[in-house]
Order: sequence, then structure tokens, then C-alpha cells
Amino acid sequence: MIYFLFWKYYLFSNKYLKTISSGNVNKLLFLAKDEENYINEEEINLKDLIINIVKDLKILYPFQEIEIIISEEYTIISDNFLLKQLLINLIENAVKYGNKKKVTIILKKDKNITIEIIDRGKGISEENLNKIFEKFYRENKARSREEGSQGLGLSIVKKIANILNINIEIESKIGIGSTVKIMFKK
Repeated sequence: MIYFLFWKYYLFSNKYLKTISSGNVNKLLFLAKDEENYINEEEINLKDLIINIVKDLKILYPFQEIEIIISEEYTIISDNFLLKQLLINLIENAVKYGNKKKVTIILKKDKNITIEIIDRGKGISEENLNKIFEKFYRENKARSREEGSQGLGLSIVKKIANILNINIEIESKIGIGSTVKIMFKK
């Protein structure tokens, strides 16, 4: 069993590293340089994207329950690589800080196409909600260090959201969990 899990992790990490090929490395570099010249807009099926991300994350977190609720398929025009990075960061945060409880991902359309990522974990205090997108910010430095956080994930998410013209809202209560809403503008 341990060998099998190691092998799955090895395959995932190699697959993930191959995803960050030369063109994608340039995209990561532009995040650091504030350059927007590398946006590659294409049609993206959000259902397929979410399912593939969850499938990949299940390799790293094989015992994590992740529920996906999708009423119908929606496509958008965006940069697939950047949108994937945004969703991986947010879903992985829900898993890491979700106290090993079920994480729910909902794809729906109200006024806009929206993805909600819901965890039932530790939550974020109200006074810290406005700080979580700052570089190197960690609400609980000791806890974050244990879980491998450097405090960069949400600042990268915010930068990608700004570049792709996506609204992100986070609601959270300590001991109850967090809901992240990703809203695609029309």
C-alpha cells in the first residue's frame, strides 16, 4: 500500500512538473514581473477542468473526500494554465485547512458563472480576512509552517484573478470553515 501511494505521488509530481514546461515557466515568471503579455485565451470547459484538478489532487490526498456538484457544463474564454493554477491553489487550501472534512466544489450559474469551494475546517478570523491575499501572510505561522505554507498561494491567486478579470470573495467563520466564490464576469 505504501509503495502504491508513493508511486501515485511520483507519477503525479512528474506529471505536474511536465505541466510546468518552458511556456508555462514563462507564465509563472510573468506573475513575478507584472507582465500580461503571455495570456493565452482559449475555450475552457469548467466541468472538465474541475474534474481533472480533483482527480490529480486525489493522488496527493487519497483519503480526502471531495464532492463535486455540477448542474450543467459551462465554457468560458480564459487562460487555461493560469485558471488551473488559481483553482489548484484554492482547492488545495480547502483540503489543507479543512480538518480532513469533506470539501465541496459547486459549479453553477446565477448572474455569472460561479465556482464555490467550501471547506468545513479551521476557518479564518474576520479581522484576518482582508489580509489573506498579502504576500507571505499566514494567519497562524506555526500551523502554516507545519502544513508547508509559505504564504504565497493566495497572493498568486489574487494576481491571477486580477489578470483574468475574475472576482473572488471569501466568507469564513472560525471553527466552521470557509467558502471561496470565484465569479467569472460576462
